[in-house]
Amino acid sequence: MVAVAVPGMTRLRERLTGPLALVAVLVACEALARTPWAIPNPTPILLLVVVYSAFVDPRWKAIVVSLLGVIYTAIYFSRPGALFGYAGDDFYRVAVMALVAPTMAWMTASLNERTLALERELAARQRAERERDLVRHVIERAPVAVLVTRGESHEVALANASSARLVGLPTEALQNRPLRDVLPRMPDAFWSAMGAALADGGSWSRADLAVERLDAQTRTVEASLSPLEDAEGRRTGVLVMMADITDRRTAEAALAAARVELNRSERLVVMGTMVSGLAHEIRTPLTFIANHLSVLRSALGRAQREGPLPAPLQQAEANIDEALAGVERVNGLVVDLRRFVRTEPAERRQVRLDEQVQEALHLFEVANRGRIIVERDLRPCAPILAEPLQLQQIVLNLLENAATASPPGGRVYVSTVSEERAATLSVRDEGVGMLPEVRARVFEPFFTTRDEGTGLGLAIVRRLVEAHGARIEVESEAGRGSTFRVRFPLGAREVPVSAPARSARELTSG
Repeated sequence: MVAVAVPGMTRLRERLTGPLALVAVLVACEALARTPWAIPNPTPILLLVVVYSAFVDPRWKAIVVSLLGVIYTAIYFSRPGALFGYAGDDFYRVAVMALVAPTMAWMTASLNERTLALERELAARQRAERERDLVRHVIERAPVAVLVTRGESHEVALANASSARLVGLPTEALQNRPLRDVLPRMPDAFWSAMGAALADGGSWSRADLAVERLDAQTRTVEASLSPLEDAEGRRTGVLVMMADITDRRTAEAALAAARVELNRSERLVVMGTMVSGLAHEIRTPLTFIANHLSVLRSALGRAQREGPLPAPLQQAEANIDEALAGVERVNGLVVDLRRFVRTEPAERRQVRLDEQVQEALHLFEVANRGRIIVERDLRPCAPILAEPLQLQQIVLNLLENAATASPPGGRVYVSTVSEERAATLSVRDEGVGMLPEVRARVFEPFFTTRDEGTGLGLAIVRRLVEAHGARIEVESEAGRGSTFRVRFPLGAREVPVSAPARSARELTSG
């Protein structure tokens, strides 16, 4: 059988708990009074009962229990024949109990209630302190820079370790310092948003914000601003959060460049397969055409030696020369295509950049025949690991590009120099320069601004440069010429080469 608790009975039981405990104590005291061990003065026991009832029961029950104790005291100290059963010398005991017991019960109950309230307040305060310490710990360890500013001057009231790393100053150097002194080169939009957050309560965020530190370093961050309010709803400061995404943006750019390079490599593989088949198919009829045109020209030459040629045959001779030039140009394009897409490894060795440039300049001047003036400043360079003919091809292609960009009789400046970790080749022309959109595409295959160009010269240069583990840079400004700079790493570091060697005859014929 299950007992069911009745709310009325529960309240009655709670109200009777204190009085029943007192009655039990009083009965025990009365029983002792009838024995040889009688208590001469039960007042201390009664006071203990009063205190117990005050702590165990609510205030009103404590007072009731105390009044019961007073009644028992009157009975305990009564004497036969006295006024109302009390002896004169014991009446003051009853009076004292009648005043002290309820007052003490009320004070004890009030003290108990106050103690409980203080305990609850202390627990709440300790809980709030733990939560505050947890929040401070989380903010301090957060990977995001967190800054809390106060007032219209935006003084830094709180700054975590991430914000100190982002700004480039110790955490203690940020405290109580205006944010403008910490980040003086922030965009105007940021400071406008700070003022609006404090004045109007608006939030603000920016996905890519450039933060220039005091040491002139620039970091890219994701920033957000939120107003802070006190208990009365007044805006007292601004919460600034900035996530440093510089490394992520750099990695994304590197990944994008790698994808572009991968796509370029895939296109080269496809192009190589296609060109390998087309080269044979194209060069065979080209050879056939060139041979027949050469036979016709030889026949016309013999006829001209026997006597003047008729006008139609003279025109035919000119047409044959133009046709042979066209055949030679197509053949040169096929040769360049094969050079660009071939991937056979080349054997490399230790060479000096200045010596190879000197040899390439000699070949260029032989083929150039004074069309352009070359100014050289070839300083001795530390050895680099390179395939000599490929290295000369890089130089010749850059020289040919510079000569084409320069006016007739202009100058091309060639220099070599050893730097800390690289040997650098520079080729500068006096041409019209390049617009930014042209400079961005200058190394693309088949991109050219000249009617007679194939667009493969600089593409071949870049491929050979990358095959040597080097890098190429271009500086150009419209109307002020262009400078191509190639930096070859020093030492014997092995880098796979993906371009074939060429003969000196091939170098001077393209």
